[in-house]
Amino acid sequence: MSIGQRIRTLRESLQMTQQGLADLLSLTRASISSIERGKSDLTVSHLIVLVRFFGVSADALLFGTNDPERPPKQASAHNAGKNAADFM
Repeated sequence: MSIGQRIRTLRESLQMTQQGLADLLSLTRASISSIERGKSDLTVSHLIVLVRFFGVSADALLFGTNDPERPPKQASAHNAGKNAADFM
C-alpha cells in the first residue's frame, strides 16, 4: 500500500471528504486527490500535520509499519556512492 492509499484509508475511516482534508492542509481538493493517487508528493510540513491529525507515527504513514521492535536500517559501505533515488 502506498502513502497515498494509507492517507485515503485514514481519511475515509474518519468519514472525512477530500475537501475536508484539503481545508486542514490549506490545499485544494484536487491536490489531495493527486496525493492519494500517488501523482503528487507531500511536503514535510504537510506530513507532520497528517501524522499529528491522524494520530499515527511517521513510519506508519510513510511505510505502513509502526513496529517499535524493528531495528532501523544501518548505513553500510555497500550503500556508499548511491543517491536518494536509489532508496525509493
